Amino acid sequence: MSSTTTRVRRSAIAAVLAVTVLAAACGGGGSEGSTSDRTIPETALTKTPPTPPQTGGTLKFGLDAETSTGWDPANSQWAGAGTIVSRAIFDRLAELDADGNPRPNLAESIEPNADFTVWTIKLRPGIVFHNGEKFDANAVRLNLERAASSVLLGAAISGFLSTVEVVDDLTVRVNTKRPWSTFPNSLTTQAGVMAAPAQINSAAPAQQPIGTGPFVFQSWLQDSKLTVTRNPNYWQKDESGTQLPYLDGIEFSILADPTARGAALESGSVEAFNTFEPDPIQEFLEKAEAGRVQLLSNANAEDQTQFVGLNTAKPPFDDPLARQIVVTGLDTRNISQTQYHGLFPPSDSLFSPSSPYYANTSYPTYDPAKAQELHDQYKQKTGRPLSFTLTLPGTPQFRTIGEAAQAQAAAFGVQIELNLVDQATLIVNALTGNFEATGFITFGEPPIDSVFISTETAKPLGQLALNFTRMVDPQIQAALDAIQRTSSQEERIAQWKVIQQRMAENLNFVFVVRNRSAVVFANNVYGMSGATIPGGIPVKATTSPFLGWAWKAR
Repeated sequence: MSSTTTRVRRSAIAAVLAVTVLAAACGGGGSEGSTSDRTIPETALTKTPPTPPQTGGTLKFGLDAETSTGWDPANSQWAGAGTIVSRAIFDRLAELDADGNPRPNLAESIEPNADFTVWTIKLRPGIVFHNGEKFDANAVRLNLERAASSVLLGAAISGFLSTVEVVDDLTVRVNTKRPWSTFPNSLTTQAGVMAAPAQINSAAPAQQPIGTGPFVFQSWLQDSKLTVTRNPNYWQKDESGTQLPYLDGIEFSILADPTARGAALESGSVEAFNTFEPDPIQEFLEKAEAGRVQLLSNANAEDQTQFVGLNTAKPPFDDPLARQIVVTGLDTRNISQTQYHGLFPPSDSLFSPSSPYYANTSYPTYDPAKAQELHDQYKQKTGRPLSFTLTLPGTPQFRTIGEAAQAQAAAFGVQIELNLVDQATLIVNALTGNFEATGFITFGEPPIDSVFISTETAKPLGQLALNFTRMVDPQIQAALDAIQRTSSQEERIAQWKVIQQRMAENLNFVFVVRNRSAVVFANNVYGMSGATIPGGIPVKATTSPFLGWAWKAR
């Protein structure tokens, strides 16, 4: 492979991961199973703590995957497991509250000028990194500038960020290239994670993480174990004034096999684990309902959507009729029930129906008779049946899903050839346009993931394009621009509804299911939910828990 090809490949992979982790391996389907309409509970199946939080002890946490790229906020690719570890070591400038609104965290305030082109960030005083360095305006400047220039994060923010100025020790001024009203949302993501200058300037910043978080990094044996210990100088306290964190430390173990993860919890060799797979979610949901374990899910939160992206820059999906056939002929309810035990609900939009941003649109419902009618029109128009290649991650689970789609399409004469590849190849092919239809997982945070639908990120075939379906829609771009010019939720909702309706008409995305995830933990573990940020503000429910609030009853 030439050096030029290698650079393109690396840039393409990083460009997608900059906005949201394209973790097909984290969200794969299950085997044939129940066809019930069972759902994960919208609130946690947890027990009432027997006492106020107790201090001490080490939590043994099983992770579903290793974060092989390490712990550099600007350059490391953090999926679910990586986010859990990062929350233990680092803090972010802002966090989402229970209603999904960004709130200052390390920052004391984040305020814009009138047209959202200048943002002033004031920092909380007295916070230090684990190595004793001050958390100050210069550290924030270093982190934000580095994020904007990195291959990983730059694709998401460099189109907005212009300069970062140090006003004084605790004040930063961020100047933008154009209105950026959702700037605080970006600070709740990996771009808002603050690393110490010493880590940033080290020879191996991904190997020795230094944050301001509740735990201090101690050791990391890749593909095996990572350990952290209590930060005695942590800046946060709970509502009673008790210094956080409660635990003395955490041992993170890599347990990629979901069966092994569950067995480890049953044996006591771990006391908590995370999962994105439907089979263990179903198994431990039943055990939680029986009171044998506790379970925290994300069923009441926005999460990533699995979908198929259709390449509108080349045949056959440059023809709107071909796109309509695929959407109308895909039975997502059947896929949800047979591949995901009914736990991962069918999707028809960027947002879940419970979201205030969700819009009822003209997105087609499953209608095999209509799909057959449309296909007959297509054959009359083109002289041949619709056929295309569907590229999916090369796992047994996705093979099963692809074969189910094949069978559904064959019922009305559409031919699908499966192309199963590794995740890196899938990303490169998608961003360079070397595909006809490709499976993806994204849109967990539509305000951040909007680069996937922006006209500005659509490029000709062969060039890297975050808008990888290459759909150019001036109405969508106008709505995205309008969102960045306002802080009004009502106006943002109105514009997102315009976007959803245009997507329902364009049909360059075939929505399949909404991902679900869970954290399962022993009955003596508490504090996996209920974390707050300064001011006692509850944070958004998440299955990447804030472990500074976790504790064990003895």
